[in-house]
Amino acid sequence: MIRAMGGLTATQADRLSHAAVIFRSLDHAIRLAAGPSSHKLPSSPSQLEIVAALLGRWSPMKPAPARLAEMVDGLRQSTRQLFQEIFGKLSR
Repeated sequence: MIRAMGGLTATQADRLSHAAVIFRSLDHAIRLAAGPSSHKLPSSPSQLEIVAALLGRWSPMKPAPARLAEMVDGLRQSTRQLFQEIFGKLSR
């Protein structure tokens, strides 16, 4: 909707859409592996394997369980930077 209004470039819209798919898939995978009340990556290696496998199935990311936290942190940082780039302009 924001893109249709001219508020986002095609690249920005694609990056936000990509991040949304991954974060939503990650949320579902964590809930299945660690329980519905969990919102953090599990610490158990077996649960991390489940999360990584589900994320690989439901999103374009194919993370190794051992690198999952690093991948999530990188995506959070790049998404935060993109939000600042887009919406930081509005607060000026």
